[in-house]
Amino acid sequence: MKKILTFVLAVCLIIPVSLGLVACDKEDTWNGKTVAVSAEKNGVITIDSAEELAGLAKAVNAGNSFEGKKIELTCDIDLRNKEWTPIGYGGSDYQGVVDPNGAVFRGEFNGKGHTIENLRITTFRGGSANANSATGIGLFGAIANATVKNLKIEDAIVTGNHYVAAAVGHARGSVIDNVHVEDARISCVYLDGDESGDKAGVVVAYSGVTTANNGSVTYCTAEDSTVNAARDAGQIIGCLAIDLTGANQKVSTQTGNVADEVVVTDNNGVQNTDNNDNIKNEVVGRIHDARA
Repeated sequence: MKKILTFVLAVCLIIPVSLGLVACDKEDTWNGKTVAVSAEKNGVITIDSAEELAGLAKAVNAGNSFEGKKIELTCDIDLRNKEWTPIGYGGSDYQGVVDPNGAVFRGEFNGKGHTIENLRITTFRGGSANANSATGIGLFGAIANATVKNLKIEDAIVTGNHYVAAAVGHARGSVIDNVHVEDARISCVYLDGDESGDKAGVVVAYSGVTTANNGSVTYCTAEDSTVNAARDAGQIIGCLAIDLTGANQKVSTQTGNVADEVVVTDNNGVQNTDNNDNIKNEVVGRIHDARA
């Protein structure tokens, strides 16, 4: 009997590790501070605290794109309703060239099925959303030729004026896969200018291409959430942009994405009412069939 009990105990200890369900040893007491991410080990950079996650944002926004690097979350993280600085901002063009005033994440972020909760962002980059003032707003503000996958986000309140979502604001030539968002409140506020209040979704605000890579949003979910915007808003994706103009044609696609109890509403009181067709209680708010 003793041998049987020993075997059962061993199995119980092994299974959570094999499923990636390891709890953080660190107490959830994040106060908004950052620490540098850990050194790469066996080809992977691991993140096991809110301080390190914030350190990733700080490093990316300082110019380290983590191109070619693999980053893995090792436990659930509570951001404790502190104001979050998005990982990357400013976006890039279809060639993947970063805006001179911006920064993007270019690595692979694998959430390993873990949850980031209590995300809070309120960020406005100027009024008119032009190349020098607009920014992606979300856990990841801007990514290019990157991957974000296997991640859960719960209880997010995200407010901005362009490219607003819980997971990724502005994505170019990137893979967004198996990302699940629950209980999110997304607000893309109109300030001034034609593009302000534009592009919002629960998971991704904008998915486009680069000359190097297609873009894709696959097997993501949104649940019990709201999206409020002036233009180009959907339940999962605000705008899916497809390049039909280049010689080396690339496409941005979406597959297997499901929304449940997600309501998209229009705060358009000042813009051209013709744009209201792009405020949709559908997975995608707008499919844009040109390089932009």
